[in-house]
Amino acid sequence: MVKQTILYGALANTTINNSSEELLNFIKENMSDIEVYRRKLKPGEIYNAALDWHVILGDISAIITIAGLLWKAYKKFIIPDEKDNAFLFVQVKNGNKSVHFNIGKEYKDKEIFIETFKKKVTIISSGEGNKREESFDGVSISIKDIND
Repeated sequence: MVKQTILYGALANTTINNSSEELLNFIKENMSDIEVYRRKLKPGEIYNAALDWHVILGDISAIITIAGLLWKAYKKFIIPDEKDNAFLFVQVKNGNKSVHFNIGKEYKDKEIFIETFKKKVTIISSGEGNKREESFDGVSISIKDIND
């Protein structure tokens, strides 16, 4: 049985007035068949670093569309910031498997990001195996097992 695929994310190290709410609105406006949630923190409570939002994907077959949308979000919310260490953090989970992407830090080339995203998300969404190393089209990918 294939589990639900969920994207988690946060704008990291940004200095301009971009908010997670604006990012979520951008995602909602540009994608259908998704559920979008924003984390609400209680005033006065101290939290560890956290992911600000998550998106439940209804149709994982649109992996390239999702990757393209994340790249557009990077261009809209991170590039204008002009801060060297600003990036868009995205984690994709499916069942007990997880991969993450630091768009703007680890990935600064659109084609490399989209191809890597497609390969990694396809592997964790396939529901096959629980190996730490998987191979897809000759590319070895480390996959974190959340239960470890």
